[in-house]
Amino acid sequence: QERGNRLRENPDFYIVEAYVPAHEKDSVKITIKDDRASISGKRAFKDQIEEEGRKLSTSNFQSFREDFDFDKPVITEGMTRERTGDYVTFWIPKLNSFDGVRRLNKKV
Repeated sequence: QERGNRLRENPDFYIVEAYVPAHEKDSVKITIKDDRASISGKRAFKDQIEEEGRKLSTSNFQSFREDFDFDKPVITEGMTRERTGDYVTFWIPKLNSFDGVRRLNKKV
């Protein structure tokens, strides 16, 4: 199912927008490893009905994972996130941008 996740970039950051409704915030996670962002999650639903001396139960488990590859190395230091409605936006610094900011801060 298309969840509306997307990857954008600017000269300094990769920007990952992940669809994470408030009721799913504890079951969806993003990981950054080896120049790749992975958004994954899971949900479970159980239901049980008792009638006329019998029980009927069902359970459903869903999981998903979506990967985004980065063309340039990234660094997780300085990564930030922001929630807007049902989306969480992650700002992931590109390594070359982070080095430039660090050099600039040393001169100041």
